[in-house]
Amino acid sequence: SDITRHPVANFIIPILKYHNKEKFEIFIYANLSELDILDIFKTFNCKILYIKTKNDQEVADMIMKHKIDILIDLNGLTYSTRLSVFALNPAPIQINYLGYPNTTGLKSTHYRITDYIADNKDSTQLYSETLLRLPKCFLLYDTMLYDYKAVTYQQKTPDSDIILGALNNECKTNIIPDTNHWSCT
Repeated sequence: SDITRHPVANFIIPILKYHNKEKFEIFIYANLSELDILDIFKTFNCKILYIKTKNDQEVADMIMKHKIDILIDLNGLTYSTRLSVFALNPAPIQINYLGYPNTTGLKSTHYRITDYIADNKDSTQLYSETLLRLPKCFLLYDTMLYDYKAVTYQQKTPDSDIILGALNNECKTNIIPDTNHWSCT
């Protein structure tokens, strides 16, 4: 659902843009309507299938019909997640990557792509997935989606003060009990 004007799109674009088209056939199961997807995704020699109106079993059946070898989730436990499809085990290898930097808690998600900075080898964090730690940074980034303007910073606090800020969407932390849906209420 995040291959629209969302930060996840900036991170997945370089992977899709530069994947080896001779060795890999990429399917995008977009939990969006066709109007919501960014046009740039239509240029990457990938098959795009729209699943927003399909139930989990229909999506799992599509994945099995396409004989997907490796299924990668980009949402994790965030808004518009379709992890319930992963629970149906439609692919032999299922991976969590990018949109949620933590465990899914699902036994059906076999791996999570990360690196030694985000998840160092001495971490006591428990994961249901086996961590696939890339040797350097696990993220690629391309700002091709947005036109950024330079921002002039004007310090308003004394040099001795440290002020931290976080820009997060709190609806990522609020799940409606007994459902698989997130709420921003």
